[in-house]
Amino acid sequence: MHTQFYHSPAGSLLIAADSSAIRLCDWTVSRRFGAHLAALGLPDSPGDDPSELTEAAAATLDAYFAGRLRRFELPLLPVGTDFRRSVWKALCAVPYGHTATYGDIARALGRPSAVRAVAAAIAANPVSIFIPCHRIVGAGGAMPAYAGSVESKRLLLGLEAGGTLRIRSLRIRAG
Repeated sequence: MHTQFYHSPAGSLLIAADSSAIRLCDWTVSRRFGAHLAALGLPDSPGDDPSELTEAAAATLDAYFAGRLRRFELPLLPVGTDFRRSVWKALCAVPYGHTATYGDIARALGRPSAVRAVAAAIAANPVSIFIPCHRIVGAGGAMPAYAGSVESKRLLLGLEAGGTLRIRSLRIRAG
Protein backbone atom coordinates (compact mmCIF):
# COMPACT_ATOMS: atom_id res chain seq x y z
CA MET A 1 0.00 0.00 0.00
CA HIS A 2 1.40 3.40 -0.99
CA THR A 3 0.53 6.59 0.88
CA GLN A 4 0.88 10.26 0.15
CA PHE A 5 -0.17 13.32 2.11
CA TYR A 6 -2.02 16.03 0.20
CA HIS A 7 -2.36 19.53 1.63
CA SER A 8 -5.46 21.13 0.12
CA PRO A 9 -6.99 24.57 0.66
CA ALA A 10 -9.64 22.75 2.72
CA GLY A 11 -7.24 20.76 4.93
CA SER A 12 -4.81 17.85 4.87
CA LEU A 13 -5.69 14.49 3.38
CA LEU A 14 -3.95 11.13 3.25
CA ILE A 15 -4.23 9.26 -0.04
CA ALA A 16 -3.58 5.51 -0.03
CA ALA A 17 -3.54 3.21 -3.04
CA ASP A 18 -2.63 -0.34 -3.87
CA SER A 19 -1.43 -1.27 -7.34
CA SER A 20 -4.90 -1.01 -8.88
CA ALA A 21 -7.03 1.62 -7.09
CA ILE A 22 -7.31 4.47 -4.63
CA ARG A 23 -8.33 2.88 -1.33
CA LEU A 24 -8.33 5.98 0.90
CA CYS A 25 -8.51 9.75 0.65
CA ASP A 26 -9.24 10.78 4.21
CA TRP A 27 -9.01 14.01 6.15
CA THR A 28 -6.25 13.73 8.72
CA VAL A 29 -8.54 15.46 11.27
CA SER A 30 -11.37 12.96 10.73
CA ARG A 31 -12.50 11.09 13.81
CA ARG A 32 -12.57 7.94 11.62
CA PHE A 33 -9.00 8.43 10.33
CA GLY A 34 -7.49 5.76 12.61
CA ALA A 35 -10.22 3.25 11.79
CA HIS A 36 -9.72 3.84 8.05
CA LEU A 37 -5.97 3.28 8.43
CA ALA A 38 -6.57 0.08 10.42
CA ALA A 39 -9.03 -1.25 7.82
CA LEU A 40 -6.22 -1.07 5.26
CA GLY A 41 -3.56 -2.45 7.60
CA LEU A 42 -1.71 0.89 7.65
CA PRO A 43 0.24 2.13 10.68
CA ASP A 44 -1.17 4.87 12.92
CA SER A 45 1.38 7.33 11.53
CA PRO A 46 1.97 6.48 7.87
CA GLY A 47 4.77 8.18 6.00
CA ASP A 48 4.96 9.49 2.48
CA ASP A 49 5.52 6.57 0.10
CA PRO A 50 3.94 7.79 -3.14
CA SER A 51 3.16 5.73 -6.19
CA GLU A 52 2.07 6.55 -9.70
CA LEU A 53 -1.56 6.20 -8.58
CA THR A 54 -1.24 8.43 -5.48
CA GLU A 55 0.58 11.01 -7.61
CA ALA A 56 -2.28 10.84 -10.15
CA ALA A 57 -4.77 11.37 -7.32
CA ALA A 58 -2.80 14.39 -6.07
CA ALA A 59 -2.67 15.86 -9.60
CA THR A 60 -6.42 15.26 -9.92
CA LEU A 61 -7.03 17.09 -6.64
CA ASP A 62 -4.81 19.97 -7.84
CA ALA A 63 -6.97 20.31 -10.95
CA TYR A 64 -10.18 20.06 -8.88
CA PHE A 65 -9.11 22.77 -6.43
CA ALA A 66 -7.97 24.97 -9.33
CA GLY A 67 -11.51 24.72 -10.76
CA ARG A 68 -10.34 22.85 -13.88
CA LEU A 69 -11.88 19.46 -13.10
CA ARG A 70 -15.49 18.55 -12.42
CA ARG A 71 -15.47 14.78 -12.84
CA PHE A 72 -13.15 12.18 -11.36
CA GLU A 73 -11.94 9.23 -13.42
CA LEU A 74 -9.59 7.43 -11.00
CA PRO A 75 -10.16 3.79 -10.02
CA LEU A 76 -11.58 3.62 -6.48
CA LEU A 77 -11.86 0.61 -4.20
CA PRO A 78 -13.05 1.66 -0.75
CA VAL A 79 -13.35 -0.89 2.06
CA GLY A 80 -16.96 -1.31 3.17
CA THR A 81 -20.03 -3.50 3.27
CA ASP A 82 -22.18 -4.02 0.19
CA PHE A 83 -24.70 -1.51 1.55
CA ARG A 84 -22.04 1.13 2.19
CA ARG A 85 -20.56 0.64 -1.26
CA SER A 86 -24.03 1.06 -2.79
CA VAL A 87 -24.44 4.35 -0.88
CA TRP A 88 -21.00 5.53 -2.01
CA LYS A 89 -21.86 4.64 -5.61
CA ALA A 90 -25.04 6.71 -5.30
CA LEU A 91 -22.99 9.65 -3.99
CA CYS A 92 -20.96 9.55 -7.19
CA ALA A 93 -24.19 10.17 -9.13
CA VAL A 94 -24.61 13.60 -7.50
CA PRO A 95 -23.11 15.95 -10.09
CA TYR A 96 -20.55 18.66 -9.46
CA GLY A 97 -22.22 21.84 -8.23
CA HIS A 98 -25.33 20.06 -6.95
CA THR A 99 -26.38 18.72 -3.60
CA ALA A 100 -28.67 15.94 -2.44
CA THR A 101 -30.09 15.00 0.93
CA TYR A 102 -29.75 11.79 2.89
CA GLY A 103 -33.37 11.11 1.96
CA ASP A 104 -32.58 11.57 -1.75
CA ILE A 105 -29.86 8.93 -1.50
CA ALA A 106 -32.10 6.53 0.45
CA ARG A 107 -34.85 6.91 -2.17
CA ALA A 108 -32.35 6.46 -5.03
CA LEU A 109 -31.38 3.14 -3.46
CA GLY A 110 -35.04 2.09 -3.21
CA ARG A 111 -34.85 2.19 0.60
CA PRO A 112 -36.66 5.40 1.58
CA SER A 113 -36.86 4.43 5.26
CA ALA A 114 -33.10 3.80 5.51
CA VAL A 115 -32.13 7.45 5.97
CA ARG A 116 -30.17 6.81 9.18
CA ALA A 117 -28.30 3.87 7.66
CA VAL A 118 -27.51 6.02 4.62
CA ALA A 119 -26.23 8.80 6.90
CA ALA A 120 -24.00 6.31 8.75
CA ALA A 121 -22.62 4.96 5.46
CA ILE A 122 -21.91 8.48 4.24
CA ALA A 123 -20.13 9.31 7.50
CA ALA A 124 -17.96 6.20 7.01
CA ASN A 125 -16.84 7.17 3.49
CA PRO A 126 -13.07 6.50 3.33
CA VAL A 127 -12.54 8.25 -0.02
CA SER A 128 -13.51 11.88 0.54
CA ILE A 129 -13.85 14.28 -2.38
CA PHE A 130 -13.53 11.49 -5.00
CA ILE A 131 -16.68 9.97 -3.48
CA PRO A 132 -18.38 13.34 -2.97
CA CYS A 133 -20.01 13.05 0.45
CA HIS A 134 -19.52 16.83 0.78
CA ARG A 135 -22.45 17.23 -1.65
CA ILE A 136 -24.89 15.81 0.89
CA VAL A 137 -26.87 18.25 2.97
CA GLY A 138 -29.60 17.85 5.53
CA ALA A 139 -33.27 18.38 4.84
CA GLY A 140 -33.95 22.03 4.06
CA GLY A 141 -30.27 22.60 3.19
CA ALA A 142 -28.93 22.15 6.74
CA MET A 143 -25.15 21.73 6.88
CA PRO A 144 -24.42 18.42 8.66
CA ALA A 145 -21.10 17.47 10.20
CA TYR A 146 -18.30 16.57 7.79
CA ALA A 147 -15.14 14.51 8.28
CA GLY A 148 -12.86 17.38 7.23
CA SER A 149 -14.89 20.02 9.13
CA VAL A 150 -18.00 22.01 8.33
CA GLU A 151 -15.70 24.80 7.11
CA SER A 152 -13.99 22.46 4.61
CA LYS A 153 -17.41 21.25 3.43
CA ARG A 154 -18.48 24.86 2.85
CA LEU A 155 -15.26 25.52 0.95
CA LEU A 156 -15.81 22.49 -1.31
CA LEU A 157 -19.44 23.38 -1.98
CA GLY A 158 -18.44 27.01 -2.60
CA LEU A 159 -15.75 25.92 -5.05
CA GLU A 160 -18.28 23.82 -6.94
CA ALA A 161 -20.82 26.64 -6.91
CA GLY A 162 -18.38 28.99 -8.60
CA GLY A 163 -17.03 30.61 -5.46
CA THR A 164 -20.26 31.24 -3.61
CA LEU A 165 -22.29 28.78 -1.58
CA ARG A 166 -25.45 27.85 -3.45
CA ILE A 167 -27.48 24.85 -2.39
CA ARG A 168 -29.21 23.25 -5.35
CA SER A 169 -30.97 20.04 -4.48
CA LEU A 170 -31.29 17.29 -7.00
CA ARG A 171 -33.19 14.05 -7.24
CA ILE A 172 -30.88 11.25 -8.32
CA ARG A 173 -31.08 7.62 -9.34
CA ALA A 174 -28.44 5.12 -8.32
CA GLY A 175 -27.02 3.32 -11.35
